[in-house]
Amino acid sequence: MQEAVHSVVKTVKHVHGPLFSRTDIPSINKITYADAGVNIKEGNKVVQDIRSYVESTFNTNVLSRIGDFAGLYQINENQVLVSSTDGVGTKSLLVLEKYGKERGYEMLGHDLVNHCVNDILVKGARPLFFLDYYASSKIKAEYVKYFVKGLSDACREVGCVLIGGETAEMPDVYREEACDIVGTIVGVVNKDKIINGKEMIKEEDLILALPSSGPHTNGYSLIRKLVDEETPQEIVENLCASHRCYYHEIMKLLDNGVKVHGLCHITGGGWVDNPLRVLPKGLTMHFDKLESAPVFEWIQNRSGIDDEEMLRTYNCGIGMIVFIDKDSLARVEGLGGLEGLEGLEGLEGLEGLEERVVGKVIR
Repeated sequence: MQEAVHSVVKTVKHVHGPLFSRTDIPSINKITYADAGVNIKEGNKVVQDIRSYVESTFNTNVLSRIGDFAGLYQINENQVLVSSTDGVGTKSLLVLEKYGKERGYEMLGHDLVNHCVNDILVKGARPLFFLDYYASSKIKAEYVKYFVKGLSDACREVGCVLIGGETAEMPDVYREEACDIVGTIVGVVNKDKIINGKEMIKEEDLILALPSSGPHTNGYSLIRKLVDEETPQEIVENLCASHRCYYHEIMKLLDNGVKVHGLCHITGGGWVDNPLRVLPKGLTMHFDKLESAPVFEWIQNRSGIDDEEMLRTYNCGIGMIVFIDKDSLARVEGLGGLEGLEGLEGLEGLEGLEERVVGKVIR
């Protein structure tokens, strides 16, 4: 029934010409993110409520603002430390159920590091060191070992030091077999190399879309209510795939002189909240082409949630958007899907970057 409803609504929305339709009628068995126990609006309200307390601690070394992807702290005339903290959330329950403890915890280690790397990458920073937090109702050494192996592998891939962490056993806080996984990363960038979309993005900039590996680490409280024994294996694999890291792709662009004016990591808040963190006032994005990946069609068909909630909750197949100067396209024309660039010299011989251009910035 929900698949039929979604198909009809989608068809109606693509009719050209004047048309009025109601989308509130076919709401049979609709499951929203709020129904799954997550209140995005309340989370955003928290950020606003604590703003004055947080900013009361700031000094002249702080270069960032509340709500940015990462915190910036200037340590000398030229260098700025860039930091971020995030967690894997309820995705851990699904991954451990589908892949078991050994492989599952390794995957979650990659999830955690990659998410944090992307958050500081938005400012142009290279990772320095990482700290992890693992908490559960009962600590099992082998589980922690698998988790730390995943962390270590992911850190090595981006030249980051796993410098420390905390393991906590709290049976009165966590239910049996559940865990809470959180990480903190610190990176560095030269002050004159900071990527600040609010100041750098301008009208007519081109938008590149880098594909995600799946929902990454957002929206799993809802996803877990949708997955059952009949869920296709391909969908399960997409849902559990580790958060993709964009470090090598972005650094290859920067190291080859591409004028990157802004980066936007599509995480919690999806396409509704995240672009507002980097776009200057008065500018917006216009897309010529942008299609949702199949796994997100499955989520929407199964849940019945509308397009607005999908865009607010999920990356819908794009994990990072890159704003580049329109004159930079010639420099990188011919660059392929921006995957597997490690070790390649320059950008020659790679094809297809133009396929990643999905739109431009307009007023």
